[in-house]
Amino acid sequence: GIGPEVIVKALTHQEVLSSAHIVVIGNYEALTTAASKFLSTKLALEKTTSIYDLTTTSQVISVLDLTEEQQDIMPHYGRISVQAAKASVAYILEAIKLAQEGAINAIVTAPISKLAIQKAGFSYQGHTEILASATGVKNYAMAFFHLK
Repeated sequence: GIGPEVIVKALTHQEVLSSAHIVVIGNYEALTTAASKFLSTKLALEKTTSIYDLTTTSQVISVLDLTEEQQDIMPHYGRISVQAAKASVAYILEAIKLAQEGAINAIVTAPISKLAIQKAGFSYQGHTEILASATGVKNYAMAFFHLK
């Protein structure tokens, strides 16, 4: 996928931070490493292991870390990682579960490496198929929206 460096860069935009309480489902260590490596400003990230134990300020980004379930996933930039692909799928499935439970209102995904998830043994082509499979939807399509 695009990696944590793009996610942390997106989270520096005030319009993103003010639009909702942001929760990133991902690896806290990978995100903090990317923030310190790629950002010139400090990003307020807070690690949590439960969606129900979050800081409620819009200036702090909660990171729901599932690392105990997905070990050894630090990114090696420019290389496909089966472990990172497994983690990406786990993060998407967790987001779907939380949305279905009503714990979150929306899911925003970042691009994932389709080749990596196939090498990890998944038959999904991408996010759309993961979402369809996890929700039991037979007829589905991807949609993009823009203000213009």
